[in-house]
Amino acid sequence: MLPLYASLAVAAREREREGGSMAREKQVNIRLSLEEYARILAEAEKVCMPIGTFMRTVALRRRFKLPPPKMDVAAWLELGRIGSNLNQIAFKLNAGFGLDVEELRKELVRLNRVLELIRTKLLS
Repeated sequence: MLPLYASLAVAAREREREGGSMAREKQVNIRLSLEEYARILAEAEKVCMPIGTFMRTVALRRRFKLPPPKMDVAAWLELGRIGSNLNQIAFKLNAGFGLDVEELRKELVRLNRVLELIRTKLLS
């Protein structure tokens, strides 16, 4: 959850985007069960919003700005290496170098397995 000062800053930026000095003069109080509150709070935290901003956004059917996904750096680097290997293969094919088709097939199968592992790791 965001610290209070960060939550207030987010709310202030949102108010500025909505039309400047739009004063919030009305307050709505609702009663929630502990389970309802926990579910709403969890959803608000997923999109990095204070709970009040989240509830206003949902009630007014505005779009959420999702935070960027957390990146697995090792998987990202491995993906870069795979891209480099594919570029080398494409270069040699386009330049007319004689490539051993069986060697190329084995390398493509290996790269495909690695891509599947990375895909699984990034999605989990």
